[in-house]
Amino acid sequence: MTPQFNPRAGEITTRRIYHNAHPAVMRIVEAVAHATGFTVQEILSRSRIGPLAEARQLAMFEAREAGFSLNQIARAMDRDHSTVISGIRVEMARRQAE
Repeated sequence: MTPQFNPRAGEITTRRIYHNAHPAVMRIVEAVAHATGFTVQEILSRSRIGPLAEARQLAMFEAREAGFSLNQIARAMDRDHSTVISGIRVEMARRQAE
């Protein structure tokens, strides 16, 4: 059965993400979610919708600024470390453009 047809897949995926997550990284994700109006689940989702992706990139940037390694951030957000690098670079470019 593929994940999209398994009603428990979302629950299992969420547990896996939280199980691997560094608690302090998750607090940063929660703070960004609160500040941006998204839920933690939305920020951790695979959605590529612009404002949601920006919130995810902000969380990656803030976690890195707090001193977490790329791998810690990647595990917490269920991403590859190269995706985290890209997200941080995009957020840095956004800040320089302001």
